Amino acid sequence: MQTRAQLKMEKDRAAINTPAPPPGGSLYPLIQVADPNGKDGAVMHVFRPWSLMEAQAAVQGVTPYQQDVMKWMVDIYDVIQSYRLNGVEAGQALQSSIGKNWARVRGGYTGRNRDGQPFPYNTDLDSEGITGDYKHQLEAVFEKMKEAFKKKPNYSELNSTKQKQNETVDDFRVRYEEAFKTHSGIPEDDDDMGVYQQQLKQGLVQNAKKELSDWVSKHFVNLPSAGVPQTMEWLKHAEKMKKGPKDDNSPIFYQDTRPRPAGRRRGSFRWRGSNRWPPRGRALPFMGSEGCWICGDPNHWTRTCPKNQDRFRPNDKPTA
Repeated sequence: MQTRAQLKMEKDRAAINTPAPPPGGSLYPLIQVADPNGKDGAVMHVFRPWSLMEAQAAVQGVTPYQQDVMKWMVDIYDVIQSYRLNGVEAGQALQSSIGKNWARVRGGYTGRNRDGQPFPYNTDLDSEGITGDYKHQLEAVFEKMKEAFKKKPNYSELNSTKQKQNETVDDFRVRYEEAFKTHSGIPEDDDDMGVYQQQLKQGLVQNAKKELSDWVSKHFVNLPSAGVPQTMEWLKHAEKMKKGPKDDNSPIFYQDTRPRPAGRRRGSFRWRGSNRWPPRGRALPFMGSEGCWICGDPNHWTRTCPKNQDRFRPNDKPTA
């Protein structure tokens, strides 16, 4: 990560179109000021003042607080520690990140002590940098941010995030997870059996294409206790089956729609035992679900077929 001095130098070089300094040159320009802790005439070298433009550049990669205020707090804290900002500079970074809502959460934050001096960043090795009243003021801003921008569920936005017609299951997952993180109002958690992951799983199934959602709900018996990875495997499997039929008008999942012949249901086959008909090795012609199975005439059934009169079993012959 570049320091604020490096960012400023790159901007100045771009403005005047001058080449970069030679190797070994000064990359961290300092200014000379009086050392308040030294003897008379003592001086010290410090970085020049932090500008608002540099503050804006430093917070460009910070997670938006509207999306996840907890992640935003972590990122802001990292920016302060990375650049070792004092209280006033940290306030500029906060203002650049929060924007117009800074007045809502600023409260009593000044970034200065009672003497009007900026809170220093503690550079002791045993310190975390932000200590004392500096830390208290910063934490007060964070508490107001959590209260003002805590996650609130937006079910209408989630319900409208559905899989598009030509969108793959993987692409849909990426888009829906982003919407779920922003609008679910549930703290993010990696536990497969936690509330966040289970609600995300249900949302993925319900908002996938209807044919995929119905198939997974019907066939995936472990859906109530499964995690997101297992559910995604079943959705992708259903998606592959959808691409199987070549005919666009054919059903998405294959079904045998051929008509079943009458009189051939399980348990009702008449030709069994020694009087089996037809003899083994001879198959009756298939004539559809209606009509005679012997001659194919649709005007009579096999039992009354003239060609079958001499082939009745002894018990089936008409009595005088």
